[in-house]
Amino acid sequence: MKKIDPAGLLALPLVDQLSGCLEALGKAGAMRHCASCLEDARRAIEALGGRTMEEHLEAAGLSVVDAEGAACPGSLLRAVLDLDGKRITVYGEPMRELEEAMERFPLSFGEPPRRIVLAHELFHLLAPGCPPERAEMSAHLFATLLLKLPHYAGLLDAAHLAHRRGRAEA
Repeated sequence: MKKIDPAGLLALPLVDQLSGCLEALGKAGAMRHCASCLEDARRAIEALGGRTMEEHLEAAGLSVVDAEGAACPGSLLRAVLDLDGKRITVYGEPMRELEEAMERFPLSFGEPPRRIVLAHELFHLLAPGCPPERAEMSAHLFATLLLKLPHYAGLLDAAHLAHRRGRAEA
């Protein structure tokens, strides 16, 4: 797998940011994959029906719960949508690591990382039938479009991984 340079990708237009992430991950047919994910994200935005993220979470009866630690030791998993429990659990340890990564590179998205993560989880609520091979990229695109972020939200994963790798090498 090719290393991703989050700072270098920030200078590119959104579609090139997406392709750069996919190329680094070794995905074939990156542009076709990106187009499908973008369509998934747009359908989910339409499903909101003009409501804000917070209004939709409230209407769905979902609460947001903070938890210390991580979902799994060493995991980048920052939040989990639990439909049975009617909650989104946000994990403190990976969120703190993400904030450190955003300071290190530096990444400016115009929204707090927690809000970006919640928007990502909202996609999974709105599009439970999204094919697994597209679900994460589609959720990142949804967060990017919904929150009108200046950069592709998936770059947060790249920065988080690069930050963790840098800490391990230090």
